[in-house]
Amino acid sequence: MKRARKKENEMTRTIRILTIFLAPMVALILGISAPGVWADDDDAELEFDEVEFNIEFNSTDNDLGVRGFVDGEPYKKIEIEDPNEKTIAKLKAKKGMKLQGFAELFFESGEPTLEDVSAPEFLARFPEGWYEFEGKTIEGDEIEGETYFSHVIPCGPEIDAVIDDSTVEISWEAPTTVVDPDETGYGPEEVCVDPEELDQELEIVAYEVILEGDERELTFKFDADVEELVIPLSLLEPGTEYKYEVIAIEDSGNQTITEAEFMTPQL
Repeated sequence: MKRARKKENEMTRTIRILTIFLAPMVALILGISAPGVWADDDDAELEFDEVEFNIEFNSTDNDLGVRGFVDGEPYKKIEIEDPNEKTIAKLKAKKGMKLQGFAELFFESGEPTLEDVSAPEFLARFPEGWYEFEGKTIEGDEIEGETYFSHVIPCGPEIDAVIDDSTVEISWEAPTTVVDPDETGYGPEEVCVDPEELDQELEIVAYEVILEGDERELTFKFDADVEELVIPLSLLEPGTEYKYEVIAIEDSGNQTITEAEFMTPQL
């Protein structure tokens, strides 16, 4: 009887040892053969290299629009969802383009004036919050990205151009006011308010200056602490009217344009 009990105890101990040894082996085999059991589907998706979606306000023409940019693996399909999970845009490649795919995509919307579409109407079309970009690569893999869409819209910078014998000096002052999202008027004196009244923070991070003549266009980019540009007249055509734009870029990516013109002297 004692001998039988001893044998039984030895068998029980052997089974326990086998259980301890086999448990991690089973887990290891499952981990190798079925990664989907452990991995989150979202983690397996590719991400776009860059996505942008923001507002452009032209303070001279008094109009508002949106603009976007998508960069990443060649993709054949893309959708954009607003913070309410409503699809606001969809693009699908076909035939040869479906095989080639998009790599970089830039787009701009129409730009109605504030007289035609007020700020509240415009902003109601594009709620503030996170916008999802979801697509499919040419290999059939899912790819995604997201960006925050802000309602902080700077009013236009004050600009000026002074010409002397050899140069033109373009200068600007940083915006200190923002577009009131609840103002239904369309004049600058009505639309622009102190950001503190709206509990907003305005931070200009960069400027861009664009110069357009009959045959030449020049573009300059500056950090936020630069407020002037001096151009030798030798770089410009004499006796020519130039349109210039100063673009103030806010930390959110929203940007505001102020435009004006100057005439270069005849030789």
